Amino acid sequence: MRGASARATAVSIVNATETTALSGIPAAGNSSTIIDQVISGVVNITAGTGTTAVVVKCKNAAATQVGTSQTHTLAAAAVANIPFCFTDSSGVNNTSYTITLTQTGGTGSGTANEIVAYSSGEG
Repeated sequence: MRGASARATAVSIVNATETTALSGIPAAGNSSTIIDQVISGVVNITAGTGTTAVVVKCKNAAATQVGTSQTHTLAAAAVANIPFCFTDSSGVNNTSYTITLTQTGGTGSGTANEIVAYSSGEG
């Protein structure tokens, strides 16, 4: 098993706009030798005004979404730790991944206080 990690702090999530919270998450290794890339982590978030949920997405180096969107209910001004996990079984040699966040119903900016992600692969 191989792995790599990335971290970011104090990322502003503008209203209900999809926002890149963490980019450049390195792939765990060459996809030609790794069957699946697993990208997992947690984001500590303070929701903005009007927010009812937070949507987490993972995108590969080609900006193609990996897996399905993960929606977490979260009230406005609430603080929460939101875990996420995505599996890239595409077999495409992706060099990095990006995590995006969107506030559902957000009329005021929220903050990703800290986000950490880890990619792992076995093959």
